[in-house]
Amino acid sequence: MKRILFYSDTLNVGGHELMALQIYRAIKERYNVIFIVSKKNRHFQEILKSDGCNFYTINHCSNRGEIIRSLVYTDRKLIALIREISPDLVISLQGNIEISFGVIKAAKSLGIPVWSYIPLCQPLSKVSSNKLIGRVKDGIRKRLYAGPDGFITISSTQASYLKQYGIREDRVIILQNHIDVSNLIKNDKQESRRNLGLTQNSKLIGYIGRFEPWHKGLDKFIEFLEGHAGEYPEFTFVFVGDGPLKQRIDQLAKAHGNIKIINWLSDLSEVYSSLDFLIMPSRYEGVSLTMLEGAFFGIPVIANKIPEFQEYIPETNLFDINKSSEFSEILKKCAENDVSPIQFDNRYADFNEFRRSSINTFEKILALIDSHNSVKSYWK
Repeated sequence: MKRILFYSDTLNVGGHELMALQIYRAIKERYNVIFIVSKKNRHFQEILKSDGCNFYTINHCSNRGEIIRSLVYTDRKLIALIREISPDLVISLQGNIEISFGVIKAAKSLGIPVWSYIPLCQPLSKVSSNKLIGRVKDGIRKRLYAGPDGFITISSTQASYLKQYGIREDRVIILQNHIDVSNLIKNDKQESRRNLGLTQNSKLIGYIGRFEPWHKGLDKFIEFLEGHAGEYPEFTFVFVGDGPLKQRIDQLAKAHGNIKIINWLSDLSEVYSSLDFLIMPSRYEGVSLTMLEGAFFGIPVIANKIPEFQEYIPETNLFDINKSSEFSEILKKCAENDVSPIQFDNRYADFNEFRRSSINTFEKILALIDSHNSVKSYWK
């Protein structure tokens, strides 16, 4: 049985780690999967234990200086640990290219094939608040992207971003996400609203997720509401979650009766069942779990006009968050019910389909490795 090593050195559990766990569940009968995780990420360790995963811990945890560390530092203890595990393939779980990069250097030094599982590949010059710094970092990132032998990513849009970094098409495999809908219950709308203390008499537009300004585009949405929420009494704007902008949203709710905040819930079924529309003003995304769950509930998703959303969301539902007039226009469409729900693809909820896709992905990678005599000739 081939041995596959999954590596993550993040402090917190992100979506890509949770999806890696789904991949583990999909391939564990076919391959011997081992994890290495940061000793500081206790939550991930608890999840791995509950799933019966074999794992090791390391002291390192990715930080803000990781892009520089990735270039200049080689972790000898990690090299020794990988040598001890002796995997046939290493998978670096990377939210972006500099996260968990150390294992790529370590595996290459040992002559072990190493691939990246990466959901966010956007050029920083496109998504950073400081475009100049973004361009400088993109230059560094281009060197990092040359490190892995190949990439597993989650959508055609992300694959196209990889090509912008010069990655060959035959080095990229798309493995679609899987979402577990077993706990998502489509409840009665009016009853769900009563249970959550929400109005029965207006259209509900919901934002679900972290209250984060730049990545999630909430700075622009809140800026719009601060100036115009009172002009839309037919709507109630619902925020579900927590994060850096919570205090600002609290102030907004005090000033406007049609702004409501709901603390984060582990079961979002009643929230989704209550909503008429879901808003996603993000400046960049992977393949959003919230978007897919909204599609599962048949809720029209209105979103920022970025390639990540254009791949999935009807063009009529998209708008430019940098233009106040386009917020107004999309709300007019919502008032007239002139937006469409995403056609939910049942493959996202079919674990058997995900298992087949995951196994096929790793069979392809391992076949490519076996077809070459040594890692030095890999991809040559």
